[in-house]
Amino acid sequence: MSENMQPHNDTPRKPYPNSGRGLVQKPEKEKIRADLNAVMKNKITIITQEKFLEEFVPEAQEKRPEETKDIFKLLRDFSTERSMYDPIIKALNDARLCPGFTFVSTPSKGDKKVETNEAVDGGLYRTKGAPKPTKSSGKGAPSCAVNWTTIEVRIECKTDSVSDDPFDESQPNKAPEAKERQKVLGQILAYAQLVYDNQQRTSQFMLLFLGTTARIVHIDRSGIFATKKFDYKEDATHLVEFVWRFARLDTSKRGHDTTAERIAHGSEIGKAMKAMADRVSDDANLHDYAHVQFKKSLNRSAVWWCLTVKDEFATEDEKKERKFLVGQPHFNAPGVSGRGTRGYVALDYDELRAPAPKFVYLKDAWRVVHDDIEKEGDTLRALNDAKVRFVPTVLCHGDLGQITRSAALWVTHHPDVPPGTRCPLKKHSHYRLVVKEVGKPLEDFYNGEQLVELILNCVQAHSDAYAKGIIHRDVSVGNMLIYIDEAGVESGLLNDWELSKHLDDHNPEGRQLDRTGTWEYLSVFALDDPKKKIVIQDELESFFHALLYMALCFLPHNCKNVGAFLYHYFEDYQEGENGDYRCGAAKKRAINDGYIDLVDQRIGTCERLVFWRPASTTPHPINKLIDRLLSWFSAYYHLNRKAPEPLPESIPLPPPRPRPRRRMKEPKHKSDLKNLSKKDDAITPEPEGTMRSRAEHLDTHASFIELLDNIDVAEWPDIDKGWDKRPEGGYSSKTRASQLLSGTTARTLSGTTSRALSGTTSGAVHVPSPLTKEASEDSDPDIPLAVTTGINLKRPSSDVDGLEPPSTPLKRAQRD
Repeated sequence: MSENMQPHNDTPRKPYPNSGRGLVQKPEKEKIRADLNAVMKNKITIITQEKFLEEFVPEAQEKRPEETKDIFKLLRDFSTERSMYDPIIKALNDARLCPGFTFVSTPSKGDKKVETNEAVDGGLYRTKGAPKPTKSSGKGAPSCAVNWTTIEVRIECKTDSVSDDPFDESQPNKAPEAKERQKVLGQILAYAQLVYDNQQRTSQFMLLFLGTTARIVHIDRSGIFATKKFDYKEDATHLVEFVWRFARLDTSKRGHDTTAERIAHGSEIGKAMKAMADRVSDDANLHDYAHVQFKKSLNRSAVWWCLTVKDEFATEDEKKERKFLVGQPHFNAPGVSGRGTRGYVALDYDELRAPAPKFVYLKDAWRVVHDDIEKEGDTLRALNDAKVRFVPTVLCHGDLGQITRSAALWVTHHPDVPPGTRCPLKKHSHYRLVVKEVGKPLEDFYNGEQLVELILNCVQAHSDAYAKGIIHRDVSVGNMLIYIDEAGVESGLLNDWELSKHLDDHNPEGRQLDRTGTWEYLSVFALDDPKKKIVIQDELESFFHALLYMALCFLPHNCKNVGAFLYHYFEDYQEGENGDYRCGAAKKRAINDGYIDLVDQRIGTCERLVFWRPASTTPHPINKLIDRLLSWFSAYYHLNRKAPEPLPESIPLPPPRPRPRRRMKEPKHKSDLKNLSKKDDAITPEPEGTMRSRAEHLDTHASFIELLDNIDVAEWPDIDKGWDKRPEGGYSSKTRASQLLSGTTARTLSGTTSRALSGTTSGAVHVPSPLTKEASEDSDPDIPLAVTTGINLKRPSSDVDGLEPPSTPLKRAQRD
């Protein structure tokens, strides 16, 4: 088998939950751990202790004292986890195996800087800066709190060597089948995620004590390698040898990213960063949007970094490396395996003291290495050179020379697999990309009319790129941004081209076995077929789902249980016969039928979804747009597979904001199809010929663009954007029933409050996506090249505040 064999599907068949922007499902701890477990299910390899040491920790020049193999022999048997921590930590420290490092017991105190408050049993730290005992608020002796920003090796203790073991060597994939063992695997992966979230890491290690046995574990973005279980009390040779060697490794071999340098807040550079940030006020208008976000990212509890970017565009006379200063990430994808994408508002180090610095957006990710997958920077350069509108402008990009090892080692340690067996691990390369634009999230749109215009811009970008032979393949709310140019003009921006591909790829199926895209916005066909090749109709359907999602969240309508509806339409799924996850019933029903029903099973009623003008019983003009698009999709699906309306509830509107300035309108786009005829308004069944004429509207972008570009502006309210209707704190199975009964929704003003839309994790800002950038490809969430302000992007929340309404008018060109 070759190391370059095509990767196998390494993600669960349903995307990583709580990882897509705008998710409404609440991230319960056990659910998060179960999802981490599911993602890693086919990425576990068990090898001997000798092979593990050989592969991951090179032998030290200085020999370890032989007697250290007996350091645990005098320990008593453990009856509880609590009885394990201190004796094991003390034995390791007393052996003096690792000069300059100290083992610390931290079983009961979480890191105050991390919202989840998770506490691992212990860890290895640099002696200088190791956690110190502090008095708790209650009674009891002082104890130490875990520090996720500095921990080197994690230690987890369990009492039972079988029922608490997160790995099962009797299973082909080494993943446990027993529920309790799965929970332990989810637990150690949750801790691994916290390390990734709070440090710049290429990989990490942990020591797992299971009663009188132990395992040593290595984790990178491709998978897990663990040793076979061994009796450490009888003979701790391999465990102490690992610790001995680890303490003598350089920082890169200990799993640290050497292209990232910590910036002390009180250092000269740290003070200069703060001084630069403080040039703008917190309530500055949106012309200073990027500057404000950079200031907010310099959180005193977060680590600040200087990140190196390899510039593969540099000529011989230009610098091959550039350095950028960043604070807390504004986006941090959840999960342990996969791309681990982070997004930062960044400042070029060379502009640290410039009178008018230009802030940029830096994307840090572990990209999939595959012959058919181009680097995102190369794709953007091609789009920029082709003058494609409404896409980010790439400044520099490059691989950092850091490659995950697990995929290659899997091949080495599975010599007996049948020929043609696909490697279950993907090879990832650490990669950074810098673009000029720092965008606002799409949910900051001014009103419904502007929402349509912003999505129109993104469809135009998609159309231009498609004409140049490139298809995006990840259309979602999180990948459509609002960009304000130097003149203060707003437009839509279609970003995150990492999963794009060339149209000349003639493979009838996707290039990988797992889905590509963001679960909530994928087409019904794509959700029902993980191997489906994404085509233009799928992408246009994703634009429709994004429009519907934003309208449901912010425009007036007759849906009383918004959280429940968003869950069932966008996040729900059905399980197939082979365990695969397929499209949920609500979305499938809407696309097939050509209309959206609101079903209340409690009282047996069903009514059509209707959008209203504010404080009125008059239908909103967006209904015509939604009905027209649904009629096209319904016809397409039929050809390719063979009640009184209640008054709307009173929804208070936020105070009006100054109307932003738009770009100047271009000449109306005219398609060569029989577009937008009056008969197109009907959504009743019709002969196949008429149905085919409807479906043909989706063969190209032309009709879709014309429909969005020709809305009757005079019909659209100037102020129709209301309070965000997503449930405060998320939507979970525990709150679902009560919400269905009470019909309660959140009353949070969009853009003014930091909310948990997706409930992702981590000290920086996690999930948001919120849903997975790849409902598949790596179960990583999609990364917007934008600041996700007003969204709690991480499972632990970010402390990035939302924006106040702009204090000065923004510019938008008037429609014709």
